[in-house]
Amino acid sequence: MFAYILRRIIWSIPVVLLLTFTVFALMRAIPGGPFDLNEKGIPAAVRENAMRRYHLDWSLGLQFSSYVLGDDVTTMMCSGLSFFPGCDLVLSSSTKGVSLGLIRGDLGISFKTRRTVNDLIAESFPVSFQLGIMAIAIALALGIPAGTVAALRQNSWVDYTSSFFAILGLSIPGIVLGPLLIWIFPLTLGIFPVAGWGSSPPFFLGIFPRSIGPEFWSYMILPAFTLGTSVSAVIARLTRASLLQVIREDYIRTARSKGLSEQVVVVRHALKNSLIPVITVLGPLVAGVVTGTLVVEQIFGVPGMGKHFIASIGNRDYTVITSVTLIYAVLLVIANLSVDIMYGWLDPRIRYS
Repeated sequence: MFAYILRRIIWSIPVVLLLTFTVFALMRAIPGGPFDLNEKGIPAAVRENAMRRYHLDWSLGLQFSSYVLGDDVTTMMCSGLSFFPGCDLVLSSSTKGVSLGLIRGDLGISFKTRRTVNDLIAESFPVSFQLGIMAIAIALALGIPAGTVAALRQNSWVDYTSSFFAILGLSIPGIVLGPLLIWIFPLTLGIFPVAGWGSSPPFFLGIFPRSIGPEFWSYMILPAFTLGTSVSAVIARLTRASLLQVIREDYIRTARSKGLSEQVVVVRHALKNSLIPVITVLGPLVAGVVTGTLVVEQIFGVPGMGKHFIASIGNRDYTVITSVTLIYAVLLVIANLSVDIMYGWLDPRIRYS
């Protein structure tokens, strides 16, 4: 098991770096830039100084080297390879030391706010993470029971009702469901706050709250439900389809013939094996929900990563866009690795070799 996990992590490093470089290059290939004269109205001299300060006048490869390895390593490389195109700008640069490098945990500086991306992520990621985990919890709490009941009552009114709400949940996007929930609950019934996040409780390890009060839950319910609805619909449909296939297997009939109760047969034997397809899609869904709360955060005024990511696109804030994409890639790798590990618990026949 340990060798398998280590091998997966090692193979994930070049994948994450390739994805990071792709986003890094594509953002710089788009016409315009963070200090464009025509768009921002910045004087030419100021623009040139800013370009030099953040090394945007370097070649693409050297910029990426600075982002990943740091200015000092890039300068050392150019000292030994002074003939390499663009190294003359690196060696003559008077603003070395702006980037310590991704390998040292430095995600760079935001061109818009002049703050470090590390600070922006440290403030906003715990909020997005909490919201995403709550949405996944709601999706599992709604989706698995609904899919199980629909499969056990196939072609009954329960099955049809569950399928109807699953299709409805898939059809209504968060940008529609969010305002609808705001109109029904806060504005009409006065139950939940319209927007905001309330007073954030103290965090354990920067992510998990040590104590959660009623105010915190009241702000979280609506955005988490908005995010979790579509995910619960996917989980319900997958659980139903997989469980319908499993309950017709020979070992399920054998378990029933031994006199086991229907609850034991369904929960211990059928449902456990039918959750493998659900777990398969749950990995990417978890990573997507945890970091993909951009629109919902804007609707409910949640101070998560969404506001920084959306603002960075309009401002061509390269470092923020690249760093958020990098975090998403790392979460996706972790989620998929966790899914593969859970396979062994769900199905003991799976071996990691």
